[in-house]
Amino acid sequence: MNKRAVYLVMAVLLSVARASAMSEQEKIQALLGRIEQSGLIFVRNGSAYSPTEARKHLELKLSKAGSAITTAEQFITHIASGSSWTGTPYYIRLRDGTLVKSSDWLRKNLAELEKGKR
Repeated sequence: MNKRAVYLVMAVLLSVARASAMSEQEKIQALLGRIEQSGLIFVRNGSAYSPTEARKHLELKLSKAGSAITTAEQFITHIASGSSWTGTPYYIRLRDGTLVKSSDWLRKNLAELEKGKR
């Protein structure tokens, strides 16, 4: 292969890699989407909420935070892990009834997103 072809292939590969990388805001939106599409129950301050209600609540908290939340990890830690009023952790009830901390569930999902499992 000549040099020009090598440069062209490299340029295409780099542009594909950049296109597949998600911004932090895209990661946050993808996490919200995963919550809503999960079909799992979201437990907040001892009450159960549908995935749609959970997403709306987290979007409200996120909007109130304004520009303070810039990364998916900040979103998990400061918005989606627990109540800012009571300090009580949020949970997600899995299909088998097991409660897991929302922060654990979201970090697992974030890791999948970052590995390219959209």
